Amino acid sequence: MRREPVSFTAASTRQTALFGARSWRRTLAQLVALVRRLIGVPDYETYLAHMHRKYPGCTPLDPETFEQERLTARYRSAGTRCC
Repeated sequence: MRREPVSFTAASTRQTALFGARSWRRTLAQLVALVRRLIGVPDYETYLAHMHRKYPGCTPLDPETFEQERLTARYRSAGTRCC
């Protein structure tokens, strides 16, 4: 049984390079979003994307109201503050 050599075309190599870059960028974006959530930084762009995707007929909050809502939700429970 004779195997044919594997040949890589420029298109397949380019596609692999792009996929790798997209995968790396997506992973980095997810990591940044996770760190932002852990330290309590609201992510308004993600909120807007979610609202447009899930609730297309609703008007999203403005940035100031969104930030205030996130801070209120974060510090609502008594056990979340150290002092």
